[in-house]
Amino acid sequence: MIDNWRAFQNILAPLSLLLFFCYLLDNNIKVYVKNTSTLLFYLFILWALSSALYNSSISMMFQILQLAVVYLALVLIFPSLYKRESNFLVINAIFLSHFPLVVIPLLVDGINSMPYTGIFYNPNSFGTVSATLLAVFLSIIIDNITSKRLKKIYFFIVIILSALSFVGIIYSASRTSFLTALLLVFITIFLYLVKLYNKGIIKLFKQSIYFLVSIMIISIVLFVPGTIRDVFVNNILDKNQRRSEGESGVFSNRDDMWITAIQEAGIFGNGYDYFYLNFGRGAHNTFIAILGVYGWVSIILFLLFLCTAFIFSFKYAIYSNDKFTFLPILLLTTFFALSLGEGMLMKLSMLGSFATYGVVVNYKYNSRY
Repeated sequence: MIDNWRAFQNILAPLSLLLFFCYLLDNNIKVYVKNTSTLLFYLFILWALSSALYNSSISMMFQILQLAVVYLALVLIFPSLYKRESNFLVINAIFLSHFPLVVIPLLVDGINSMPYTGIFYNPNSFGTVSATLLAVFLSIIIDNITSKRLKKIYFFIVIILSALSFVGIIYSASRTSFLTALLLVFITIFLYLVKLYNKGIIKLFKQSIYFLVSIMIISIVLFVPGTIRDVFVNNILDKNQRRSEGESGVFSNRDDMWITAIQEAGIFGNGYDYFYLNFGRGAHNTFIAILGVYGWVSIILFLLFLCTAFIFSFKYAIYSNDKFTFLPILLLTTFFALSLGEGMLMKLSMLGSFATYGVVVNYKYNSRY
């Protein structure tokens, strides 16, 4: 959010985790820790701690321990508490905590800047939150379509919310968020067709009608109104052309920074302040940030963890009969895609993807794919 409120994150996050663990003291919780992704993640944690010691950095150590605790709480413990209701709880948590942050400033001040920032400290942050909300809404749409009884009013409300999330991304002028949104739509369509193929031709025909209707409504909301279409052209298409024709290029000189970080990373990285000391700004890429700060071994282990998480989440989306089965892979996709152009550690998409991936881990050890 805006800079004046960002300091509260460092207070609220540890306090929330402390209250969470106090609650666990009075409960007998069964946690599944013997899985490939957890092993890879904690190997990543151990090596990153070694990098922190090598660079004599307390800040690096604090950051990596925070990630370790968040993984323990969200992936291993949270789904063990609420079982297969966890997806539903994550949806409610994301919607109730962030949708008002998007809507209330619009109702109070209207669109008072272009690109639009709202309550957030820059338009890219507004775009990343809108993209994460889009992932949530898409998972609700698919769950409603594939359910035994379609709730039509609820269905169309969520379609409109999805379209408005897309509009928010366009008004933010965040190219990373826009490409993430396109990727989310593509993956949703692909997974939906694969899942329906396993159900048979009759259900495929019936459910595809509702799916096509949803796509048509979203397209109409997005591109028929002239104002939205003009903003799209100016904020996304023209912006990309202006950047490509300028001296900084499409990546705003970030590619030079990324190449340098790749060349200088080493096994243990270059320390917590590497990017600000050498380039005067952050990495604007989660993976390059981990590489530059913690080194090659850390980023390889983290990417291997994400690969296993994607594989298990894909199987869960296709074969599970749980509610909101698309949510884990859509949030993982959101985190991965946004991370290519922004720093997303400890942000909404990461926390949401961790919490829902815990459902996948629990499902894997309670049934067979």
